[in-house]
Amino acid sequence: MRTNNLTMAVLLSATVALAGPGSWKQLGKAGDWKGVQTGTAMGDKLYTTEVGGGLFVTDATTGSWKQIGERVFGKTAFITSGNGKLYSMETSGSLYVINPADGSWKQIGKAGAWGATTAGVVHDGKLYSTEVNGGLYVTDLTTGTWKAIGKPEYGNTVVLFSSGSKLYSIEKAGSLFEIDPATGSWKGIGKPGDWRGTTAAAVLDGKLYTTETTGKLYESDLATGTWKVLAKDFADTVVIFSAKNSLLTIGRGGSLYSVAVK
Repeated sequence: MRTNNLTMAVLLSATVALAGPGSWKQLGKAGDWKGVQTGTAMGDKLYTTEVGGGLFVTDATTGSWKQIGERVFGKTAFITSGNGKLYSMETSGSLYVINPADGSWKQIGKAGAWGATTAGVVHDGKLYSTEVNGGLYVTDLTTGTWKAIGKPEYGNTVVLFSSGSKLYSIEKAGSLFEIDPATGSWKGIGKPGDWRGTTAAAVLDGKLYTTETTGKLYESDLATGTWKVLAKDFADTVVIFSAKNSLLTIGRGGSLYSVAVK
């Protein structure tokens, strides 16, 4: 059994229909995502790893799910997607490519080579990651070879994401930056500290969506840094994913929600 004796805590009432930006509806059964450690969305599918080591795929439109492969993902630190594949980094700092169809995997590069990683994302077919020494690195996902880009100025990066031709980061102080993936140069977007208190973040259709400790859901324009509040009832949100046509959130109780942004 995937879940036993779950606390059936529901983030919000499951009867609300998607009626406009910030509106939501529950997918699947309450609490079914209680053990999620990390995940990534690809198309209309959500891929998550759980504390028991399982890798699961969830239909982002219905909430139906199934396990993929064996329970060997218990040490996954984070998982991302690109090139039609999944990529995971373990707590040991080793990098793996995963077949989303059957959960089979193989190591990329040297074991432990990414042990100091603080954030990472696949962009334009390559893995970009930051490390505790402040370095920004790009990794060839076929060979595992990597190189540093730009100056070691990313020691405070907590979130790294991709949109269009650029990378973006949120730093500990809550400032948002645009990063040139070719040179590693960067520039601030919006007012410094405007994203302080961010608890979860995802990009969908060129917009940044974040939840904050206040419980508000924000939409930010990545070109200008201007933002607006979409909703005020997301205090229990733990993580956000960007699926094909909507955001997906998981609350503290382990329930999954689809959130409209239009």
